[in-house]
Amino acid sequence: ALKRLRQVISRNPGYAEAHLNIGSLLASMKQFDEAAGHLAKAVELNPEIAYAHYGLGMVQAQQGKHGEAVVSLRNAIALGSSNARAFVQLGHSQLALGEKSAATESFRTALKLDPRNQDAQRAMSENGLQSE
Repeated sequence: ALKRLRQVISRNPGYAEAHLNIGSLLASMKQFDEAAGHLAKAVELNPEIAYAHYGLGMVQAQQGKHGEAVVSLRNAIALGSSNARAFVQLGHSQLALGEKSAATESFRTALKLDPRNQDAQRAMSENGLQSE
């Protein structure tokens, strides 16, 4: 799949969705640096793709670039990617930046979207955050 997607990009380098798919595939293979490049390219080519911002934010967090991850995840959420995982990662990145109250709100939002989200529950508990 990766080889075919690379062929698509070689023929059509402006195809944002192909960059998004390559970036997502590379991220799943834990090749975060190359994944970030493709996801950033997808965002550049089509800034309206919420999942590209989401994927980029997730990869940036894995790279320890929490400030950039917060921006990317907020962009994804603003574009409609309001899944609990986006808010959980936003909360983790906010905690890494020392933004405890913002993180609390992000985890609370994740729990409103998915009341059984164990990652959000665990983050709230481990960091002594109040759920209400």
